[in-house]
Amino acid sequence: MATAGDIEKLSKSAESCVVAVYSVKSDSNDSLASLNTPSPSPPPELDVREFVPPDGGFIAWAQVVVGFLTNAVTWGFPTMFGVYQHYYISTIGMDATAVPWIGSVQIFLAYFMCTVSGRLSDAGYAKSTLLAGATLAVLGTLATSFCTRFWQVMLAQGICTGLGLGLTATVSVPAISSYFQKKRSIALSISTTGTSVGGGIFPAIVQYLMPKIGFAWAVRCAALVAFVLLANAYVLLKPRPVRRGRGEKEPMVDWAAFKELPYNLLAVSSFLFYWAAYFAFYYFGTYAQDVLHLSYASSSSVLIISTASGIPMRVAAGFVADYYLGTLNTYVLSIVFFGAAHFVWMGASTAPALYAFAVLFGFGTGATQGIWPGTVVALTPDPSKVGVRFGMVCTIAAFAALAGPPTASAILQGSGGAYLGAQVWAAVVILVAAAIMAGARLKLSGRRLWVKV
Repeated sequence: MATAGDIEKLSKSAESCVVAVYSVKSDSNDSLASLNTPSPSPPPELDVREFVPPDGGFIAWAQVVVGFLTNAVTWGFPTMFGVYQHYYISTIGMDATAVPWIGSVQIFLAYFMCTVSGRLSDAGYAKSTLLAGATLAVLGTLATSFCTRFWQVMLAQGICTGLGLGLTATVSVPAISSYFQKKRSIALSISTTGTSVGGGIFPAIVQYLMPKIGFAWAVRCAALVAFVLLANAYVLLKPRPVRRGRGEKEPMVDWAAFKELPYNLLAVSSFLFYWAAYFAFYYFGTYAQDVLHLSYASSSSVLIISTASGIPMRVAAGFVADYYLGTLNTYVLSIVFFGAAHFVWMGASTAPALYAFAVLFGFGTGATQGIWPGTVVALTPDPSKVGVRFGMVCTIAAFAALAGPPTASAILQGSGGAYLGAQVWAAVVILVAAAIMAGARLKLSGRRLWVKV
């Protein structure tokens, strides 16, 4: 017979069993609830293939066409200034010492604004930047056709057009670079042929239409051609996304680039190169007329020959860089050739000799400027900073381009109008630029000479 103590033990045992059952049921319900509750999905992984350049395709080559069109306007417009300058001085009667500043300010702003243009393009505003630049360039050119005073021309052609050209200058470089890797140098070089084509078309438009329809309408025709080219570039422009860090806020200037020795050497070399590169370009005509006593038409043809001869060399330089020598090797050799060509100019005492120098000058200009963007890209490890880094080098070159013509003019005046001193100055400065760029090449490759870099 069970005692009272046994009954108490059985009661406590039963109570503990009930608690255990409820505990197991509660745990199972919690487990089921956790199974039924959807777990947060992991963050989607980025498709690496989205960032790999396709190295071809319709859209990729369309960006090369964009570069061709924008370069034709951006760097083709300043070549018209020789025609403008002759009209401003001989017809309107502007001061001959003041007129060159209009062209200098325009080319300075075209280079200077490249940092802004490149940074905005890197940030995803390439199309908006191109639209703003095209608007300023076309409106500035149209306004120039109505100007009759120096300050009006400076505002319209020098400042307004110069700002517009600077905004259109670099939008194609990051776009092309995002689509090409193995063929990047040749793609960028092909796009720069627009510079030579524009440098031949726009001066011819103003020069040959001005006697027939007048200066104002000739300039408006040039503005119309620029509008058509830039409108097509805007339609075709389609940059690809580039890999970026999350939440990064990029500054307007990539100051970290100046901590890299090869980039610093490139910047110094570019400054020296563009300090002297425009001397022959600006003084072709005056040398032909003052020293060789050629006609105005013959002196103008020298510039056209030089511009046209640079077209094939731009493509050839990119081809050699991609498939044989490498970008930096090709760029250094191109600068050496360009500097050495100036020694031919020193002995050009006849018209055929001057034409020969014009061809060599065009070869050198085409090769160096054709491969220059690819060189900047080759020294930019982060694809998302291609635009701003290229723009920064262009801005540095802006001060050189602004100081170059006055320096050459001072040397000419100091030598009594003789060209030899200025010719030697230009040749030596360009060869020093080549030596500095060779230092950047050696920094990347070491002492290995026969290596593709």
